[in-house]
Amino acid sequence: MLPSWQPNTYEEDSFGTDYDANAEYVNHVVSDGTELSNAISEAKENDVIKLGNNISLSSELNLNKAVTLDLGGNIIEGRLKITAPAGTGPVVVKNGTLKSTGTGSAVSVFAGSGYAQEQIFENMTIEAPNVSSNYAFRMYSAAEGSDITIRNCTITSGSGGLTLQASANYTLDKLTVKAGDGVAIYAGSGSGVYTMSDSKLSNNSATKAAIDITGTMGLTNCTVENAAENGKAIKLVKMGVSNTISGDDTVIKGKLDIASNVTLKISGGIFSIQPEITGYKSFSHTTAAMPQKKQYRRLILPARLKGMSL
Repeated sequence: MLPSWQPNTYEEDSFGTDYDANAEYVNHVVSDGTELSNAISEAKENDVIKLGNNISLSSELNLNKAVTLDLGGNIIEGRLKITAPAGTGPVVVKNGTLKSTGTGSAVSVFAGSGYAQEQIFENMTIEAPNVSSNYAFRMYSAAEGSDITIRNCTITSGSGGLTLQASANYTLDKLTVKAGDGVAIYAGSGSGVYTMSDSKLSNNSATKAAIDITGTMGLTNCTVENAAENGKAIKLVKMGVSNTISGDDTVIKGKLDIASNVTLKISGGIFSIQPEITGYKSFSHTTAAMPQKKQYRRLILPARLKGMSL
């Protein structure tokens, strides 16, 4: 009998012999780390590799093909690196849990020049409780125009949550990040576009913001909090770009730190403390529209302030 990592295509979500355009066809089913590595080596572009049970890795797994890795509700214990080549894609990782007990990043992604530039992570739990002075999820490179989607994922880290460097387009939807002493989402370089919706991002550090972005941020119906008293919730440092906070269900718990020549448009939300601009621009002209410290009230802007630019 052929090993389980050998091609074994079957239609997963349909019965009978009729073709189902919406079905996912599984090419490889694996049950341990060796079979998983072999399946990646043998896979063709757009193949689907699915876990048949929990897997413990003896070394970092290099996903160097543009395939779908479907955990099937199972757990991978170990670290994942994605290095699929340019001109292929998308790379999809979904439906399970990745647990890393090491001090390095649990997931390392390359999407720059020479690598696949469409990558999707969905329905994943990533746990890195021992990561130190690092991030549970790290983008090492991303070319301008790359599309990175992280949807319905939960990331827990002993230090930082995600670092999303460079100039990609990031779609962050239904994302939960619980960072330790680091930043929940950090982007320290590039001109990335970060569109976040229905997400909850938090950290426990007074000295670091929950979100620290160089790029363009659009935030809708999200909760962003720094658990430390008077800590920063959001820090924006990219000059000459327009950022937005919107949605009736948005909650901001912490200070806003906005650099010189950064535009922030606020059209709704709840602020736990009076927003304070620690950068160049003054927030004083909007004070009357903002709740005072430790009051939790909906931010209702007068007509003249709706869509305001700070």
